[in-house]
Amino acid sequence: SDSNNDYDTWRIALYYCYVPILNNVKDHVKFQEELCKKHNLNGRIRVSSEGINGVLSGHYSALKDVYETELRKRLLLLSSELEL
Repeated sequence: SDSNNDYDTWRIALYYCYVPILNNVKDHVKFQEELCKKHNLNGRIRVSSEGINGVLSGHYSALKDVYETELRKRLLLLSSELEL
């Protein structure tokens, strides 16, 4: 039935990641807002110079296949900037 299908596709993700964002906090907030809006993800994400903490809800594929992948890329980029 459709109700079982909805249960299978909607998820809630809770996460945190300690990675120094330092001078890029505003840019990272914009990145988060645009990514979530584009993929219909709702919730709360706190961004600070010490890292991020979030609770998001949305379709499983948007959370897992898109958001997680894009967030990992972004965090790797931030980490590589620290090494320069």
